[in-house]
Amino acid sequence: MTDLIPEIKRRLKISEILARLGLHANRGGFVKSIYKPDDNTPSMKIYFDEDRYHCFATGKGGDVIQLWQDFYGIDIKQAVKELAEIAGIIISGERRVESEKRAPIKKKIIELIPKNLIDCLSLNEKALFGIEFNKIFGLSLDKEFEITPEFQKKFGADLQRALLPVKRSRLEVNKRIFREFHNYCGNMIGDEPFFKYLVQQRKLHLRKIVNHKIFFVIDYQKANNHLKKVFPLADLKRSGLFNENGNLVFFKHRIIIPYMHKGEIVYMRARFFDEKNCAKPGEGQSKYIGLSNDSLNVNTAKRFYNLDITEKMLKDERLMIVEGELDAVAGECLGVNTIAIPGANNIPEERRFAKLIAFDIVLCGDNDTAGNEMVKKLSELMTRFNKDFSIKEIQSKDVNDFLAA
Repeated sequence: MTDLIPEIKRRLKISEILARLGLHANRGGFVKSIYKPDDNTPSMKIYFDEDRYHCFATGKGGDVIQLWQDFYGIDIKQAVKELAEIAGIIISGERRVESEKRAPIKKKIIELIPKNLIDCLSLNEKALFGIEFNKIFGLSLDKEFEITPEFQKKFGADLQRALLPVKRSRLEVNKRIFREFHNYCGNMIGDEPFFKYLVQQRKLHLRKIVNHKIFFVIDYQKANNHLKKVFPLADLKRSGLFNENGNLVFFKHRIIIPYMHKGEIVYMRARFFDEKNCAKPGEGQSKYIGLSNDSLNVNTAKRFYNLDITEKMLKDERLMIVEGELDAVAGECLGVNTIAIPGANNIPEERRFAKLIAFDIVLCGDNDTAGNEMVKKLSELMTRFNKDFSIKEIQSKDVNDFLAA
């Protein structure tokens, strides 16, 4: 039975389990502790990106299986059996037995949806979501409905279908904002330090920098104010480009690296390069940061950089997967079709790799512990796809250092 655990964890996200249990995370990702009935202040933190939780009141925590097990007070064997059925995994000869605690109950549909997801939507997005939800479920969000196991089983997948038009709508607004940000900063002058760093120090080709639309925030305050004049602040915040205080998130990270899809910017990360043109972050500062993300998850960092290049590639053509955006640019400078993962902890969902198996895959991580771990994870993933691949080891720290050397 325990051999089902990896597949269950792959299929079921903690957000779906929370919805099934009627637990709603606040903006900070906290829910009321399942271990403390009198938990008036939510003390259980949900780590959505890692599909785990931790209760700060009791010190208990774990994965989706532990959450289900502890919520219902059942053993791991029963938890695995029930979650396997929810995940659509057929266990030969087994029949799920529902306890009275999990008998169908009546709830408003909206109570099954995490509150922080509803809260992050604009009025237009909420209206669009309501229409799409009604099309798929045949129910309004405010309708009280008997929540059966059969309904719960398909609820998570259908909920994601209902959110697709909302995500597309959000992305269209984001693309307009990102385009304006790029055009405004790209039209300003006085960016010699930016080019000196990327071209002279890191040896990246100027043509590649321009082709990838990498740009520089010369004057933070001017860029900050300009975008506020052009777009509603609420849209800027939802785009992830502005923080809760209403300011551009890229303050000391002024080298902006756009992620392109069909020629348009759909996401951004930025490299540390402060007002003194220093590229080395201090203690406690990150070398790279991405856009703020919310429960709609449009701005997840778990994506490929430079994926558009695969649209022009032929079957069995060589494709190198590296760690870090500038390493992907460096790979191209070396004449290799290269895409990147933005850090060893940001490997995209497994289904995103399906379109890559047509190519001759070469894995090349940074020459450090994190890079080795990334290559290990990707190797395991390629093996699950039954895909042959090779590993490129370099003596330099990374591909960009190899180019610079």
